[in-house]
Amino acid sequence: MTRRLAAALLLAGLGGCATLDHGVIDDVLVVTDPPGARVVASTGTICTSPCAVSGRRDESIVVTIVKPGYATATATSFAKPDDAAIAAASKLEATPDVLGRLIDVRDGSHSTHDPKVLSLKLEPAK
Repeated sequence: MTRRLAAALLLAGLGGCATLDHGVIDDVLVVTDPPGARVVASTGTICTSPCAVSGRRDESIVVTIVKPGYATATATSFAKPDDAAIAAASKLEATPDVLGRLIDVRDGSHSTHDPKVLSLKLEPAK
C-alpha cells in the first residue's frame, strides 16, 4: 500500500511537467531561397536546406548558411521563456504538480525558440 501511494504521489507530481510533455529539445526549421544551401548549426547539426535543426530549449541556435555563388549568411533563433510554462511555474503553492514545475525551470523545458522558422534569402556573392 505504501509503495502504491508513493508511486501515485510521484506521478501526480509530474503531471504538470513540461519536461514530460515536450522535453528539453526543440526544433527550428531553416529555409533558404534558393534551397539546397549547407546549414551548419551551433548545435553541431549539418544539413541541407530546407531542414530542421534541433537544440536545447534554453540555448539559442545560431546557423551559418553557405551556398556556392552566394554570400555566407548567419541567423539566430533565440531561446526565450515559454510564457505559459513560466506562468505555471510561478504558481509554486503546495499542489501535487509543484515538483514537475520545479523540474521544468531547472532543466530548461520552460523555454522555446523564437523564431521557430529561420527564413533567409541568400544574396549573390560579389
